[in-house]
Amino acid sequence: MNCIRCGRTIPDGTLLCPLCSDAEEAPPIVPRPAPIVAPQPTGKPKKAAVPAAQRKLRRAVWLLSALCICLLGATGTLVYLQFFRTAAQEQANQPVLARTQDDYQSISAALNNTQEQLETAKTTIARQNSRLLVLEDLFNGTDIDEATRTLVENSETLSVQVIEREATIEDLSAQVSGLTTNLTSLQNQLDFYHENIVLVSEKDTYYHIYGCPHLDVDGSWRPIRLDSDEAESYRPCSECCKK
Repeated sequence: MNCIRCGRTIPDGTLLCPLCSDAEEAPPIVPRPAPIVAPQPTGKPKKAAVPAAQRKLRRAVWLLSALCICLLGATGTLVYLQFFRTAAQEQANQPVLARTQDDYQSISAALNNTQEQLETAKTTIARQNSRLLVLEDLFNGTDIDEATRTLVENSETLSVQVIEREATIEDLSAQVSGLTTNLTSLQNQLDFYHENIVLVSEKDTYYHIYGCPHLDVDGSWRPIRLDSDEAESYRPCSECCKK
C-alpha cells in the first residue's frame, strides 16, 4: 500500500507515511456504499404466442420437406434398379460376344479350306487339259485308227472326270457362297460389338475393345455400351481405341 500524499510504501491499514502523518493529521476514511443489486425474476419466461398463419406456414414447410425426401428416395431406388438391370444385360451379352468370335474364326477356317479345295480342283482340270493336248500331238504323228481309238477312250475318261470335277466345283462354290454369307453376317455382328461394346474392369480406368493385348484372362472384365453414362467414367485405351 502507498501513502496517499507522497506515494511511499507503507504498511496495510494506514493512509499516510510517518513523515506525512507528523505534518498533517490524516483525513477520516469514509466507507464505500455497497452496490444495489436488482432482484432477478424467478421461474421460466413465458413464450410469446405463435400466430396461426405462422403455424400453418411451418406445417406446410414440414410437409413439403417430407414430400421431397420421398421423391428423392423413389428416384434413387429407380436409378439403382435400372443400373443393375443394365449390368445384368451386359453380363449376359459377354458369352454371346465370345461365341460370335469363335463362330467367326471357325467359318473363316472352313472358308479357307474350301477355297484351297477349289484351287486344287482347278489345278486338276488344267492338268487334264494338258493331257488332251498331248494326245492331240500323238494323234498327228501315229496311226489314225489307233490314235483315234486312244483319243476317244481318253476323251471319255477325261470327260467323266471333268464332269465330276465341275460338279465338285459347283458344290464347293455353293459352300463358299453359304460360308461367305455366314461370314458376312458374323462380321456385321462383330463390327457392331467392336463399335458399340467395350470391356471395363474395376481394376482399370480404361475401356478396351475385345482382342486388346492389355486384356488379361482373370475374368474381371465386363461389357458395357460405349454410349452409356458409365463409359464416360473411363478413358479409351491407346492401343485398341486409336481410331
